Amino acid sequence: MFAVSRKDEDAHSVSFCALIAGTIGFQIALIIGAPWGCLTQGGRFDGALSASGRIAAAGSIVILVVLALAILSAVGNWPGCPI
Repeated sequence: MFAVSRKDEDAHSVSFCALIAGTIGFQIALIIGAPWGCLTQGGRFDGALSASGRIAAAGSIVILVVLALAILSAVGNWPGCPI
């Protein structure tokens, strides 16, 4: 194993959260009707997602937020987070 400094942990957690924020942006675009259905959910949809696909994208946002908060909490950047 190798040691990871506190500075590295902070940098990695911020990078992870930036990627999560981009993914959340993608999910929001899908919900409001972006024609990227072929890029998500196994490519089942051509064009915009159906109502059920948009609900799944909204559920993904909740999961992504919880993941980001868990990472921030693990490295101490989100003190008091109950996760």
